[in-house]
Amino acid sequence: ESGAAPAVAASRSPVRVEIEWFNNLPTPVTNGELTVALAGAALDKTSVEAGRGLYQSTKNWLVWNQANSENLATLAPGEGGRVSFSFTSLDSTGTELALRDPAVSLALTFRGRRIGEDGESETIETKLTRAVRFSSTAQFSARVLHASGALANRGPLPPKVGEETTYTIVWSVLNSTNDLREASVRAVLPPYLRWLGIQAPANENLAFVPAGAEGGGRGASRRRRGDGAARGRLPSGAPAEFESGRRGADAS
Repeated sequence: ESGAAPAVAASRSPVRVEIEWFNNLPTPVTNGELTVALAGAALDKTSVEAGRGLYQSTKNWLVWNQANSENLATLAPGEGGRVSFSFTSLDSTGTELALRDPAVSLALTFRGRRIGEDGESETIETKLTRAVRFSSTAQFSARVLHASGALANRGPLPPKVGEETTYTIVWSVLNSTNDLREASVRAVLPPYLRWLGIQAPANENLAFVPAGAEGGGRGASRRRRGDGAARGRLPSGAPAEFESGRRGADAS
């Protein structure tokens, strides 16, 4: 069915496609040929594995006929067959390649010959389309700063006994393709650190739950000591950085 919902696959994971056909006519079908046209900016053309078929890279076509699939020479009523191939998507994570809602479309066409009711040979043709969409891949990293960054820190480094040293924790997120909604990042402070209540940008959605506190609302669960979480919407291809100040305990 051409109106079938698109399949969803992970970016850079091989997509295996299986195609089955059978002759539902009361007469044999001869000289069968199956073609699949691949299209879409997400397609890695070098990754196509055609199996027993022929891949025409200049046109992004895959072809099966009686030359590479013997059962396509003649299909008796009720007979059928199966072929398969695979491909992967291009990797847009961490590169300059920007893909918005990446997808690959598959246009399938089956052609053959049969003897019509008037005794004359005629061409039959069946077409359908499918689509494969690729999920977004988000990259996350964290680093600790003291002498640089948007927030001013103080205290000796390395820490000294009897003096406090502050640090800046930087969270960086890069989204590859589709927009992400309700994305969240969570961290837990150990008991020898405390959050200073400072963040940049100041308008980021950051929640800090002190040790022993519970989240409000139905279905809320008890959080561990010093549980902090940032949540928000991350557009496709947009890097985001979030900085928060934390204070270390006295060195010993």
